[in-house]
Amino acid sequence: MTERSLQFKIYGCEMTLNMPIAMIEMPIGNIRKFFKIITREGWGNEESIRLYFDYIPEIEADFKEQWNIASRDFQEGYQDPRYKDGDYIIDKRERDRRKYHNAKLMSKVKFAKSRYNKFLKKIPKLEVIKEETYV
Repeated sequence: MTERSLQFKIYGCEMTLNMPIAMIEMPIGNIRKFFKIITREGWGNEESIRLYFDYIPEIEADFKEQWNIASRDFQEGYQDPRYKDGDYIIDKRERDRRKYHNAKLMSKVKFAKSRYNKFLKKIPKLEVIKEETYV
């Protein structure tokens, strides 16, 4: 994912949003307020506003790709904690090590999936903001 800095100006004040962090971490209410303030003096911010909303599909595709990569890593890296080369694993430390390894892989998958799903829920709200405030 490429990171961008978008510059917004209003009443002599210059604000910088670091993308995609600002889009992901800012609550919808704050984004709505931000764009209401920015569009008061929209003539200097058209390009930045357009770039902000054009960035949405790129972030969505990147999150989906991260989820797919994490899922693939889990499928390829999973180690059955009961068997090793067709035999039962008797050593408790080896079993625990494999369970820990699998849990780390699974947590990466869950994190990537939840981040993607949270962003999918945010997209319609961002589209409404775009319709309300687009210059």
